[in-house]
Amino acid sequence: MTVHVYIAGPMSSVGGNFNFPLFDRVADLLRAQGAYVFNPADHARKNLGTLEQIMKLDKRELRHARKALMLDEMIWIHNYAQGVVLLPGWERSPGAKAEREWALALGIPIREINTTLLPIEPLPKAWGGKWFPDFKSILDDSSKQADT
Repeated sequence: MTVHVYIAGPMSSVGGNFNFPLFDRVADLLRAQGAYVFNPADHARKNLGTLEQIMKLDKRELRHARKALMLDEMIWIHNYAQGVVLLPGWERSPGAKAEREWALALGIPIREINTTLLPIEPLPKAWGGKWFPDFKSILDDSSKQADT
């Protein structure tokens, strides 16, 4: 079974790159573990253009675009997410906080990560070769608890 994971974290409050490099790195690592990942950076690029094009939007245009993107993201979380990964700084992001609360309300497992979990080198085999939570085992644990 492929696990569907949503990545939540700060975007507009992070420098001039909307935190796209970190979103992309985490998405790559999760995909390498076999997860189907909804990456908001990919979603923004698909709907708004390149990072350079997005950075040229004025505040009003960006606010309007963000509302439309967030609606899509919340619907995806509702319909497909089996886990949510929170990036560092999520607690300072109104959007990430809303996505977290939405997932909590829906009973979707959430795992917070920090930048120490973003290696350049692969994880040693002794650690199971995974940097991120095994959402499959989390889902199994959740279903066992629901059965009791």
